Amino acid sequence: MKRSIYYSGAAAIVAAVFVAGLALADNKTTPATDAQKADAAKQMEQAIAPGAAHKALEPFIGEWIAEVKAWMTPGQPPAESKGTAKATWILDGRYVQEDFSGDFMGNHFGV
Repeated sequence: MKRSIYYSGAAAIVAAVFVAGLALADNKTTPATDAQKADAAKQMEQAIAPGAAHKALEPFIGEWIAEVKAWMTPGQPPAESKGTAKATWILDGRYVQEDFSGDFMGNHFGV
């Protein structure tokens, strides 16, 4: 019985401190000004702009002819197929998208 009273009292104190903290936090916040919002938007644009890592992907951009070999069974000759790939920048140069099409084991796949 004493433990349940003790735990109930402790829970009430924790809840009161939490509610008081929320009330104080609400009083300290002020809305951002238009200049602050514009500055934050500018910083975000700079942070997500393509950089040096994106430049390293530049050699992969273009159209390619692929000759694919797949070994299905050890000691046997590989299954060979041909295909084409086209790699382009998307989302303002942030990502490389590759479209690949070809034939494998007599079935066409891709775009």
